[in-house]
Parts: sequence; C-alpha cells; structure tokens
Amino acid sequence: HRQFSSVTRGNNGFMGPETERYARSSGRGHAKFDGSKLIMRMRGTDPLVMGGGLLAPEIGWFLVLKLDKMEEGLKISGRLTGKEFPAYEAFITDSKGKSLFITTVSAPEKLDLGTELSNPFYDYRETIDLTILTDADGNFTGEMKEGIRIYDKVTILGLFTIEFPSYKVEWGETISIDDWNSNHYNTSPAPDCENNECDNREE
Repeated sequence: HRQFSSVTRGNNGFMGPETERYARSSGRGHAKFDGSKLIMRMRGTDPLVMGGGLLAPEIGWFLVLKLDKMEEGLKISGRLTGKEFPAYEAFITDSKGKSLFITTVSAPEKLDLGTELSNPFYDYRETIDLTILTDADGNFTGEMKEGIRIYDKVTILGLFTIEFPSYKVEWGETISIDDWNSNHYNTSPAPDCENNECDNREE
C-alpha cells in the first residue's frame, strides 16, 4: 500500500522526501462491504492551503459499487457522486497486480473553481457499468467491456419527458484493458493545463 496519490501514475509532481511525497489530508472516510456491494465515502480539506475551510473548503466523494461474479468475469456496476474537484481516479487490481481504471474525473478549469468550491452540494454524478473478463482463479485475462445504461422514458403529449429509474445495460465490444487504461492515462487532470504543469504521465 502506497500513501501518495496515485499508484497508477507514480509520485511525479509531489513534494517532500521519497517516503512522504503526498499531502496528508485532514479528511475522514470509510469503506465497507454490504454483501457484494462496496460503499466508500471520502471527505476532507487540503491542510497545505492557508485559511482553512474558507480557502480550502471540504470536498467529498461517495462511491457505491456492486460486484457480481458472472460466468464470463467480474461485473461492476454503481454510481459515483461528489464534487468535481480535484482530479480523481479509481481503479481495481487483481491478485497478480493487473490494474484497470474504473473511472477518471478531470477537475474544472481554473476560472470555474470558485463556483465549484463555493457550492456545498455534490454536483458530479457518473454511472459505472463494466465487465472484466477473468480466468478460473478470478484474475483479469486482459479484456473488458463497458456498458451504457438505457433508461425507460415516456413523453407526455410531446411536451416533456419523464425518465424512470429502471434501465437496461447495452454492452459494447470487448476491448483490451491496456487500451482502456491508455485512454484514461491520456485524460488531462484539467482542461486548461498550461506549460506541461499537469503532464505527470509516464511514457
């Protein structure tokens, strides 16, 4: 277990000695399993920012994932909600050390940060539907599929549409985990990064 931000991108761009290249947050969080459902909540502020909660307001993420062992592999479905700051990534790793991004989230542009951080409510929502192909031991084979939720809708007199919570998942083609991860690696931490200030990706 490493204590800096990202084991997928390494410790580039972090301050301090090699054993402490991360900012200790003043945060609170918990994770638990309820049957096959993983529930995680992370909340906190940045202790490196002067001014406490005024200049570094509390941010948080709430993640609920259902993990189902299917005939072809591991099905992951759920929802991520939180503040759209800072840049965020979630990944899963098998017993042999093969990792797959569950999702990555970019932070807003600098000009939008004031509005984003002054809003006390969660304003980012994302649904997650993935199937990771596994072998007999439950380890990743190197392939996966992404699903898209199609919600039931009804249009009333052509004036407005009601979307119901029930849905079905349409699964895309099987792709390699390496290709999937590459797409996420190439996602910029923020859309307005300048002068390679966000370019911590490994070649």
